[in-house]
Amino acid sequence: MKKILLLAGIMAMGVGMNAQTMISENFDAYTADDYLGTQSDNFTTWTDSPGTAEDAYIIDSVTTTSGSNCFVLTSGSQDVVAKLGAWEKGSFEITFKYMVGVGSGGYFNFQKSETPGVQWGGEFYFSDDSTGFLTYQGTDYPFVFNNGEWTSVRALISLDMDTALVYINGELVLGYQWSPDGGPNGGAAMNTLGGI
Repeated sequence: MKKILLLAGIMAMGVGMNAQTMISENFDAYTADDYLGTQSDNFTTWTDSPGTAEDAYIIDSVTTTSGSNCFVLTSGSQDVVAKLGAWEKGSFEITFKYMVGVGSGGYFNFQKSETPGVQWGGEFYFSDDSTGFLTYQGTDYPFVFNNGEWTSVRALISLDMDTALVYINGELVLGYQWSPDGGPNGGAAMNTLGGI
């Protein structure tokens, strides 16, 4: 199946009370038609193999909302991982733009560990009919978006308060307990991006 999944412009994560930016990706600084993982210290692939067929490409042929470059996941791409740090306390915000092409589906997730596949913090599914849902602890929470257009994603996660608020295009999809067992967890988030 043809995958058209793009992440645009600047991806930022702030940690702490003053929302100081800890990680910021400006894709315009990267070379188009080259791998994302070989140009960014914050991105890799699920198997930690940047620069291989698993990796995403930087492109400059799609209009973005904040610059000229974004990255695209193609049919060979595996889940691309944004390493957001191993946090055990504090609060942070993750914001980015995401596009799922017309006739395509998409997927990304938040994780609570930098080890892929450990401690899920929410899975986001995007269908080819502009409907989607967040799956958290076995329950689906629906949202809408527009295939072929940029979708704004914003997550506010507080490890100190053990909460997460997730917004799609400015609409709250779900507020939930970040650690399902009610206690502090082993650290904060990793965001993976992939296609279905």
